[in-house]
Amino acid sequence: MASKRSVSIKLMHKNMKEILKVSRNLPYCIDSFNVFFPFKIRQTDNDDLRRGFVNCYFVEDIHDSEIILKNGMTLSSLNRDRALKNNFNNASKIMYMMFARELSKIRRSMDFIDDMAL
Repeated sequence: MASKRSVSIKLMHKNMKEILKVSRNLPYCIDSFNVFFPFKIRQTDNDDLRRGFVNCYFVEDIHDSEIILKNGMTLSSLNRDRALKNNFNNASKIMYMMFARELSKIRRSMDFIDDMAL
């Protein structure tokens, strides 16, 4: 998804490290509606697939190491509640920060249009 939107994973990780002051379990931020946080999943045949990602926008609650989505589905995780909530909170911070940036851009555009109209 990041490559389709021309988002550099390396640059995204660097920015997340600077903003959140953490170096592990960084959220993936594609845009304001697509901010994903990692969680551990059960061991698979492929060693590279030990983490799943869920869009924080669709998370309703986290309880007993399960992620409850807004549509009622649950995702089981090997993470503890504290780690899951921490990862979710980091992703939520980024999501709201992106919303604020987009809102300020819209306001600047509206101010510019208002200035041009006068």
